[in-house]
Amino acid sequence: VVSHDENEIMCTPVPAAANIPILADGCDVIGIDEAQFFDDGIVNVCNQLANNGIRVIIAGLDMDYLGNPFGPVPNLMAVAEYVTKVHAVCKKSGNIANYSFRKNKNKNIVVIGEKDKYEPLSRSIYYNKMKKDKKLSIGPSNEGFTQGFDIEQEKVANVNQSMPITAKVKMGGSGTKLKG
Repeated sequence: VVSHDENEIMCTPVPAAANIPILADGCDVIGIDEAQFFDDGIVNVCNQLANNGIRVIIAGLDMDYLGNPFGPVPNLMAVAEYVTKVHAVCKKSGNIANYSFRKNKNKNIVVIGEKDKYEPLSRSIYYNKMKKDKKLSIGPSNEGFTQGFDIEQEKVANVNQSMPITAKVKMGGSGTKLKG
């Protein structure tokens, strides 16, 4: 796997989540990138690995280009002991960019691309662009909506798991690209 700033690390691509435990034998730490593209079985696999004493670190987008929950990432975030949301910076406003705005008209949920296809935007800029491009249906109650929201979560001790699952979620960022 190679990051956009050319940092790279050896990895083993897997076709499905069920293949991960086979490769995890003898490992202390497992890193999973692009978690949004895995099947829903990834949640059980990560729990199984953590319950067996393996540290699991996951990266992936939590929302698709329409701002909807993306793949299994929201469920992974729910079972993770630690969640770190990593944001890009909105090029238009300079604020936190927690949305990935797709620059083209392709309506497929999955369109692989980088800066050429996506632009990280703040909530208000994203909302206004989506409204303008008619990609978002807006009701009267949403008119003028520009503020974000925060969710505070109580910390709950999980005594049954010996190793934590960590979910690092990229929002509005450009993520990583596969090499080769």
